[in-house]
Amino acid sequence: MCSCPYDKASDSCHLQSFLVTQAPKTMRLLDTWTGQFHEVENHFEVTYVILSHTWTAAGEQSFQDVRSLTSQVLSLNSSPLGTSETDSVLEDERLSAKIRSACRIAREHGYRYLWLDSCCIDKTSSAELSEAINCMYAWYRDAAVCYAFLSDVPDGDAPRDAYSQFRQSRWFRRGWTLQELIAPRDVIFLSSGWQVLGTKIGLDTVVEEVTSIDRAVLGHQELLHEVSVARRMSWAASRECTRVEDEAYSLMGIFDINMNTLYGEGRRAFVRLQEEVLKRIPDQSLFAWGTPCLTALRLPPVLPERFRGPMTLDISDAPLVLNPDAFAARPQYVVNPSVEFISKPDAVSLFASSPRDFRSSHPIRNIPHIALVERLGLSSLSVPTYTSSSYGIHTSFFLLSASECLPQSTYDPSATPGQDWHFAILACEPAALSGHLIALVCSLEQDPQTGSVLMKGGEMGSYFASNNPKRYKIARVVALSPDQLQSWRGRLQRKNVYVSPEPQSHLLLAESSASPARLMYLLSKPHPSRVPVSLAGWTAGVLRTLGFAVQYKPMPELQTHQLILFKGRDCVVIEHEDEKVLSPEGSRGTDPFELATRVILRGYHHTGDITQGSVDGPESLHLYKLSISYICHLKPENLSEWWEFHAMDGQRMRIRVTLKATNLSQWYLDVQIS
Repeated sequence: MCSCPYDKASDSCHLQSFLVTQAPKTMRLLDTWTGQFHEVENHFEVTYVILSHTWTAAGEQSFQDVRSLTSQVLSLNSSPLGTSETDSVLEDERLSAKIRSACRIAREHGYRYLWLDSCCIDKTSSAELSEAINCMYAWYRDAAVCYAFLSDVPDGDAPRDAYSQFRQSRWFRRGWTLQELIAPRDVIFLSSGWQVLGTKIGLDTVVEEVTSIDRAVLGHQELLHEVSVARRMSWAASRECTRVEDEAYSLMGIFDINMNTLYGEGRRAFVRLQEEVLKRIPDQSLFAWGTPCLTALRLPPVLPERFRGPMTLDISDAPLVLNPDAFAARPQYVVNPSVEFISKPDAVSLFASSPRDFRSSHPIRNIPHIALVERLGLSSLSVPTYTSSSYGIHTSFFLLSASECLPQSTYDPSATPGQDWHFAILACEPAALSGHLIALVCSLEQDPQTGSVLMKGGEMGSYFASNNPKRYKIARVVALSPDQLQSWRGRLQRKNVYVSPEPQSHLLLAESSASPARLMYLLSKPHPSRVPVSLAGWTAGVLRTLGFAVQYKPMPELQTHQLILFKGRDCVVIEHEDEKVLSPEGSRGTDPFELATRVILRGYHHTGDITQGSVDGPESLHLYKLSISYICHLKPENLSEWWEFHAMDGQRMRIRVTLKATNLSQWYLDVQIS
């Protein structure tokens, strides 16, 4: 990029630099009159149109196919092609109907040249393919018109209709068509019968609903470099690519990135894309992927002593309450909450593994560096730099230690031995909370040999007080309010760290700590032969907000734990064995999950008209009789089990138990009732 100050001269310099880096040496076009290929040195000197389409399952005619057909037609005609209607390749039915129809539409609209990715690139040449992919965004941007052929939308379809097939078209789900929608100024949508359905500008409201791309971006009123990296990534989160590498390659133009294409590198392509983004774009929202908590971070209340009471339940891993005000009316049902940081067994990269990781990042926007300086109350702050090394990417963050900003009663460092948990302040904010800053949950580990500090990603359990037990969530990034930033300003520390760019393969499909992929990974590591299973700390808090009296106690003689729940005339007992015994062969055996956590559900009801003696319920079940009993085994291919039955008051009760894990030594059972 040019380093001169912005003025007309520098703007020209930027344009010249852009053309040098992005303009192709040669662009191959299709002559819509003759069907022959026409090559140009500078694509911006020629008027052409482009056809955007989705490939058929049977494939498309390639450059070699069309060239071979052209040679055959030439050999049968003594006169040059195009001198009559009969000797044009476009009249030969061996040429695909798609190519012939696209040329016809372009010709009828007065355009001589057409570019079509399936036949205008020689894909047998890796050099030509790589050059074309790097130049493709510029080609689409400079096209006179882009025709979007929606082969699954019938003629006469009404795109504005909520049930229109236009909205469901496969074209909107493909990875490559994202840049083909954004880059051109004019996009004309065509039906399966090549009828005009509308334009990008005329249907901008509909297209925005379907794609989540803002109308200002679609109409080029808002430029791409003004949109945060996280928001741009979110546009591709639900799109599909046939080749995994194309998840990255199809986004190069969206970020004005040039890099070599190496089919076969797999997800490494998306890591390389993010590394290039760091080099070119000063936007830390790149790190704000994963599940966000975009409401202001709320600390749990310190309950008065009279509300705490004796508890046999270990709540050391209960999660952070983000909305404690909802508890005010019912403090007797509140378990004093604490923070649970879910650690990972190995280093977790701050880089995402695919665009899908950004599916919840659309509301996150970057802020200027000077705004970050002001919100942190600093007089100055040098711009962060990112330097590649064998240890990872070397950079610096402003860090806030979790133990410094969270009350001691809510922070349990022993829950994740060896981890030093922090909030890393990023130069971005939630779009709905101006003045706030996004913080990334992370941990630091120091290399004993070099003294270098490695930053790893983390997650934070957060529980929203609600009558709905499903409001528990895992958050990777959280929002800090201006008051919190001011209060914790003196505790901020700037540290130099190394960030590993490589994501862990076991996290590619993991939605939470309880996913099969994650448990499979955990059990593939060296592990003890006996691992204790306990009740998740937030379970009691959630159940109490639903009006249940809760008891949780060990049964040493039976080697089980017993969770007893009372509400009205109903009583439910959930037992699970105290320890999970793993196969001695571990992951090397044919079935590493030979033994699993056994869960027994028993339902009881009152034998007489009695009243409940205390909020914790009676100590024994001698006044109740058994009405139901179920047994299940939880294992990675069956992590969750649920039961549904009628309670004594006639209401339908649904109980779900789920096996989860934070690391090799921490396994727990989550119980939810709805």
